[in-house]
Amino acid sequence: MSMSSSGHGQNIVERDFEFEPGVEGDLIRVAFKIHRDRVVYCKVQLDLFVGGHLYPARRYDTHHGQAHLDTLDAGGHEIDKQWLDMTFNDLLDHALADFKSEEHRARYRRLLTQTMRGTRR
Repeated sequence: MSMSSSGHGQNIVERDFEFEPGVEGDLIRVAFKIHRDRVVYCKVQLDLFVGGHLYPARRYDTHHGQAHLDTLDAGGHEIDKQWLDMTFNDLLDHALADFKSEEHRARYRRLLTQTMRGTRR
């Protein structure tokens, strides 16, 4: 831990990891930075396993200085942005709970496959 000139710790925590929320092969990618118990940055992305491949589907993040949710196409490009009225701490908790939900992942998988069919026309 770094120490400031006043002798108090900086109390900065940074993490970057991924995990599989179930047995489907989906992946949740998480990156966040916490300073003095406040999330100052976070990004939580859901990649869905469809047809033998992982595709980006949705991403919560704090880029642009405001909490938001991006809906992504199979190539990882943003197709919709929803601005969210919540703290960065709440966003991190909400994103993890949302993407861990089997019911929500099933709904996002249906939306992703519809988008994929739409791009093949």
